[in-house]
Amino acid sequence: MSYNSYLSLTKGLLQTNKTEFCVILPVLIRKLRQFKHGSFLVDLLIIIENTILNLDTIKKMYTPINQYIERLENISFDVDKLNEAVSDLVKIRPFENSEQKPGMLKSNAICLNYDEKELDEWFGGNIRGKYWTKPDSSFEEMEREPYIDETRYTLFNPKLNNTYFKYVYEKINEFFEIGRCRVIKMPPRTTLSWHRDPERRLHIAIKTNYGARMFIEHTGHHIPADGNIYLTDNTKYHTAINGGEEDRIHLVATVLGTK
Repeated sequence: MSYNSYLSLTKGLLQTNKTEFCVILPVLIRKLRQFKHGSFLVDLLIIIENTILNLDTIKKMYTPINQYIERLENISFDVDKLNEAVSDLVKIRPFENSEQKPGMLKSNAICLNYDEKELDEWFGGNIRGKYWTKPDSSFEEMEREPYIDETRYTLFNPKLNNTYFKYVYEKINEFFEIGRCRVIKMPPRTTLSWHRDPERRLHIAIKTNYGARMFIEHTGHHIPADGNIYLTDNTKYHTAINGGEEDRIHLVATVLGTK
């Protein structure tokens, strides 16, 4: 391997696995010394310094709520404008789809983006996507619903260009790579199944009440309608309940990565 290859390996280990890096660091330094490259310690220190700075920046961006939920600190949205956007949205596309097609759900989710291969730009709100659940007394995990390629949901619905959701969608995309971005309504006194998803989720609470809670594993939390983005680890078993007497409305996006 070349000098630059060992240097790249050092950088990669430091960024992805601190424990492994501490074990392998002495070996990498010995390898780098073999090249008798006068600046290798300087190069190494620069890599370590930049990585520490990046880690500090990331830590400042997120505030842990619990072990499964984090709040993004450097961006927030106007909750009043979000509620106005919901009112504008349901004039164009009501939550309950009265024209239920075969194989599709009567959904309380409205998708803001779509896959260009779909004939119906609202289609993403009418499908659940793959998930796993333990639905009966056997306690055995079972797979439900076909897999959805979330990476194909790249186009914002132009019918919503004049709503506040356009700004919210573009701002989210500055920080995250996302799949489907949906406005989801939970009616009063309802709950989801106990399940896990393939990816994490991003939540912005638009309308909520004290009885609306999200439970991940054994931990419950109320996500407030404060304009902030909350990242939830939906790869763990979880559910959401609305124990109040009003609708609970969240903007929920599938998180595929960060930028």
